Amino acid sequence: MKKLMICLVAVMALLFCVSSCKPSLPGGVLSKGKMTDILYDYHLALAMAHMDDNGDKGQSLAYREAVLRKHDVTSAEFDSSMVYYMRHTELLEDVYKDLTDRYNNEITAMGGSAKEGGEFANLSATGDTANVWNLATSMVFMPVKPFNSTSFDIKVDSTFHKGDRLMLDFDAQFIYQDGMRNGVAMLAVQFGNDSIAQRTIMIQSTQHYSVELSDADSLGIKSVKGYFMLMNDDNGTGVSSQTTLKLMFLEHIKLIRMHPQKPVAAPAGSSSSASSDSLRKDSASSASSSSASSSSGEKPGEQTFEMSSQKPVHPIRMPDGKPLRPLKEMKPMKAEPLKTR
Repeated sequence: MKKLMICLVAVMALLFCVSSCKPSLPGGVLSKGKMTDILYDYHLALAMAHMDDNGDKGQSLAYREAVLRKHDVTSAEFDSSMVYYMRHTELLEDVYKDLTDRYNNEITAMGGSAKEGGEFANLSATGDTANVWNLATSMVFMPVKPFNSTSFDIKVDSTFHKGDRLMLDFDAQFIYQDGMRNGVAMLAVQFGNDSIAQRTIMIQSTQHYSVELSDADSLGIKSVKGYFMLMNDDNGTGVSSQTTLKLMFLEHIKLIRMHPQKPVAAPAGSSSSASSDSLRKDSASSASSSSASSSSGEKPGEQTFEMSSQKPVHPIRMPDGKPLRPLKEMKPMKAEPLKTR
């Protein structure tokens, strides 16, 4: 009986251990937390490399090696771990979510949009020019479903006016070990007459991007939709590398809504009142001139000149203090006829 109890306890302990234990990562594969830390620092290092040398490949590799040395990881360990995670999408999803959350939390801790650069960095959601983007301002993409795309649908309300212009604005950065960078951003607008306009741009390098659409015909805007996507670099062959690191970061995402400029009109009746005032002045001056001419007995069109009496001339003193005597008034000379011999 005692032996039977011991066997039952041993079997129950074994079953508990089997049910509670999770499969561990194979030897040489970095943990999910370690991978997230390395990828995040790698992203920051590449951002600094791009600012320093506009994305020089040699400098980017130097920053990558510096990040790996910081975490005491070799290039071989990192590359083999990436191969494993890319082949096990359930583990890759955990790394992807942790990386996205950390990225967004870091931006929020630094002040969010208040620290972002650009012309529209400090816009609010109201006003003639406003930022109406209400989703995450930073996103991470991998060329593996479901991490390769995200769509958006912005609610249209009374703050949208006829003739508005929309601009989707963001910064892009890539972490690619190899392959072609094939990112896409699409913005679509449905107008009041149910017509649709859309514009698509390719995202292929680390730089600033923007795409615009406007309600040029003042039809009104009913809906605003679009998406971001990172496509495979198979070049039409259907075969692409699934074992190398390929990440696209989008940050400082904004959707700027701009009301049309209203022309500045002159106050109503100002031109007519000015013209009527000028007419009154002209008529008054003409009336006064006609009355003056009639009282003097002159004919219309004749001009009269009135000589003003001269004031007495005062002596002018020279620098030496001696005054100058005023000229005597000259007597008019009489005109006499010439005498002929």
